[in-house]
Amino acid sequence: MTGEGSVLYDVYVLGQTVNELLADGLADAPLTPSEYAVYSAIAERGTSTPSELSHALGMPAQTMSDWLVLLRDRRHAESRRNPRDGRSQLVSLTSAGRRAHRSTNRLFEVVYRRFLDELSLPEEDARRLLGEVVNAARVALGERGRDASRANRAQGALSTASRVASTPPK
Repeated sequence: MTGEGSVLYDVYVLGQTVNELLADGLADAPLTPSEYAVYSAIAERGTSTPSELSHALGMPAQTMSDWLVLLRDRRHAESRRNPRDGRSQLVSLTSAGRRAHRSTNRLFEVVYRRFLDELSLPEEDARRLLGEVVNAARVALGERGRDASRANRAQGALSTASRVASTPPK
């Protein structure tokens, strides 16, 4: 099977098309589409840990950390110690961050309504289907990660066994 004609190919094309739709619709907004997604994840939760945000957005922890540095530098986000786990932080938007998010949201809602008007199935059905696609990708990624981890452990065991076998007895 070639890439074209697969669900993954279709999801890639969907991502590119949605990026273009949002870039066009949010061209005059204070936030880019990517920034809006990050701000939205924080705004919807009120306060959240960076790991919860990275999972919600489907991005690596280091990428989320980079985003949070940018938001803090803009004074659009603040962090405080997590009272349940002193090793982690709770992140929230500042009033300036909430203003930028609200301003961008007004333009996002126009684009979203236009998009929903063209959708040929109910929004809930589309979200359920996309949730299944995201879940399948996460599970497949997790399995690959586990398989790679198993392979690395097996390779490590073989290397150790090889070293032990080649070590002369004392």
